[in-house]
Amino acid sequence: MTNEKRSTVSIMTNVERAKILINDAREYKAEAENAFKENKWNRSIRRAQETVELYLKGIMKLINIEFPKVHDIGKFLVKELEKKGKKLPEEVANRIIEISSMLAEKRAPAFYREEEYSREDAREAIEGMRFVSRIAEKLLTELSHEQ
Repeated sequence: MTNEKRSTVSIMTNVERAKILINDAREYKAEAENAFKENKWNRSIRRAQETVELYLKGIMKLINIEFPKVHDIGKFLVKELEKKGKKLPEEVANRIIEISSMLAEKRAPAFYREEEYSREDAREAIEGMRFVSRIAEKLLTELSHEQ
């Protein structure tokens, strides 16, 4: 008798994967907000970054875009949306790119406690996360109606 392990592979559609990513983003957003309320600045920054990344990747999955496995995804999303005829207003696009980049840069130092961030750092991260969340939810509504 062999001791083989069997693997069950589940094939998921892009829409299904998008829903999972978006639901995770919503959960992490709540965790970021709670960490901020509890004065856990590093954790709130880390969760804010994860929230932004998952929202942006969820949008890409919804419109059948394969994304690179990197944390700073803002510029890539903006370019890909443009290719699909979904050009964001320049001010919004630039803000998403800026927030994604800033949070990706703070991600590892926040997690590994290589830096101790301040309340102001965390507030900036939370505000950026909220901005991206609002834009992402609006985009998701628009894109879902087009599906």
